[in-house]
Amino acid sequence: MASSSGFNRVLQSLNGIFKLAKERHDESILLITSTMQAHIRLLSGGQDAMEQVQRHLATAQSLQLSVAASRLPQLIAFIRVLDLVCSILSNDVRQAKLKMREMLLSLEQMLTSLEWSDDGIIHLPLNPGPAPPVTFPCTGAVSSGVHVPNILTLSWFSKYDMRMLVYFLSGVAASPANPAEMDQAEQFFMQALQLEQASIAGTSI
Repeated sequence: MASSSGFNRVLQSLNGIFKLAKERHDESILLITSTMQAHIRLLSGGQDAMEQVQRHLATAQSLQLSVAASRLPQLIAFIRVLDLVCSILSNDVRQAKLKMREMLLSLEQMLTSLEWSDDGIIHLPLNPGPAPPVTFPCTGAVSSGVHVPNILTLSWFSKYDMRMLVYFLSGVAASPANPAEMDQAEQFFMQALQLEQASIAGTSI
């Protein structure tokens, strides 16, 4: 677990990136930065952590309506994951179950999107402007060309990892409910476990 000073340094960097992206009107960078701010706040804990997480999530959710966000199902899925985690940690059973159902309904549609590659590589479009001198192709690189936009390429959740994470969280969300529904929670946990075992074995389900 990182120290509080470590979390603070990461958050300061993300705040700087967010401000720069806002000046450049880079919607995809604003989206991933606000999402990561929510994630880091959630990991850091603290008395006002949940309030800060919700604030960053609200920013990310407002950006989902943009054209850039519609091409980034990987980020939309993770935003919903963080939202579900917030309800679980807040012991809001009703909201957690509601968000769990909504996520499960939308998950397969997002996973079948042509914008989501199997390996989890994500391509963030950048507004025209000077890009830092980096080598491409590699993880976390900027590419550009005469007739193509600047693209920031990052490694993100693979379809496999996202499905496993959602099943696990669905099991957690279903667990505190009516004991008669525990079978559903167990099924979610079993699906997540099967995916994990298959991933370790290098096979697919």
